[in-house]
Amino acid sequence: MLFIFQHLLQISLQPSKTTFNKSLLAQCIKAVGYFAVSSDYTKAMCAFGWHQSSLLARLAMSPFEVINDEEMRCLLLPTLISILDSSPKAVEVVRGEFCLSRLLDFLQVGPITTHH
Repeated sequence: MLFIFQHLLQISLQPSKTTFNKSLLAQCIKAVGYFAVSSDYTKAMCAFGWHQSSLLARLAMSPFEVINDEEMRCLLLPTLISILDSSPKAVEVVRGEFCLSRLLDFLQVGPITTHH
């Protein structure tokens, strides 16, 4: 599964003429989130990987366009939280790649919507 998720993320984050493949990326982020919470073993595999960079690191290095997109951010942040939950070592994996204050803000106030 990790191999499949790695390649799906790679494909969906490849720049196209206009933007990333939002639909594929959204489905992949959701699937990784569900996979991560299925057991402590799968959470650890997402955080630390298996013979490759981890899914956590790849998600944490998502392009600005992904993080700035409200819909994608509302998928990405809970997925990151599900992998980071109760794992100080996993937090260390992303500390240099992702602004952890975004996760804290998300947990405190929930998704910030731009709709009126």
